[in-house]
Amino acid sequence: MSKKILLVEDEALIAMNEAQMLKNLGYEVVIAYSGEKSVEMIEDDPEISLILMDIDLGKGIDGTEAAEQTLNKKDIPAVFLSSHTEPEVVEKTEKITSYGYVVKNSSITVLDASIKMAFKLFDASIKEKEKESALREREEMMRNSESLAHICSYSTNLNVNELDESAWVCSPEFYKIFGIDETYPHTIAGWAGFIHPDHRKEIVAYHEHVVKERTFFDHEYKIVRINDGAERWVQGTGKLEFDEKGTPVRMHGAIQDITDRKHTEEALKAKNNLLERVFDNNIDLIALTDLEGNYEMVGKAHKILGYEIEDLIGKNVMDFVHPEDVSYVSRRVQRVRTIPDQRRTVEYRYRRT
Repeated sequence: MSKKILLVEDEALIAMNEAQMLKNLGYEVVIAYSGEKSVEMIEDDPEISLILMDIDLGKGIDGTEAAEQTLNKKDIPAVFLSSHTEPEVVEKTEKITSYGYVVKNSSITVLDASIKMAFKLFDASIKEKEKESALREREEMMRNSESLAHICSYSTNLNVNELDESAWVCSPEFYKIFGIDETYPHTIAGWAGFIHPDHRKEIVAYHEHVVKERTFFDHEYKIVRINDGAERWVQGTGKLEFDEKGTPVRMHGAIQDITDRKHTEEALKAKNNLLERVFDNNIDLIALTDLEGNYEMVGKAHKILGYEIEDLIGKNVMDFVHPEDVSYVSRRVQRVRTIPDQRRTVEYRYRRT
């Protein structure tokens, strides 16, 4: 399919002559005899794929102004065509996104080559914009993912002093997690400022160990948010980057806010401790099993049967039932599995060691 060119030329005879030469080369050509008309035609004809613009258009707006207005309507390549070669005239076109400047009376071969080059440059520009757009979309997706997961990325320079402002760079979510903004010092000392005092020595020592042993950074520690003083738990991970000599030069990694998880773990631990105290301080033989009847938690009262607690954990209840009661207990247990919401009382003899 031939490309459609909008030729903007106020001299009718010149316009028709140029249009015919372009048609002979296989282009489809429409003519605008003024800058104002070219702006209208760009809006009305979506098939126009290039503007060939004369600069001196007589009355009305000149070619540079017309090109600026038309390019605001549609992103297409524009090539200026003029008999003027004065620096000030050419300079006016440089302020506009154009793809060539051809002097009038140049051969049709030169004009054709300029048009083809304009199309190539424009296609390359479109591809570059698409890449930039895709990159921005990926960055936005990453920012959204980081925000939802309360996770951020960072990169630290291992070869700077404590007060060097190039010590670390980070993603936007980093500022939210630590309660700081972009004005906060990006220094080693600044980093230490939001680590909880009880954890600073620990983190410094662990970081030195990671660098020395060239291993992976993976550690949980507490921070103090700068803006509100809130204490939060985070998990930091990091991987070393080495120079050509094999010397560690940077650490790249991620930090995730795990405060909610830590609170859940602490609450679960407190409940387990309470349950263990109930089990251990009860004179009855209290035990917790899985659905297969394997012991998961056993009260200390079981010691009266001659077993240590560790001897029972993971073992099946039926292993300790008196041999003469095994069949009866198995049937009763099967009923419990069949109708799980009903309580069952089973009396049987326990086999001691």
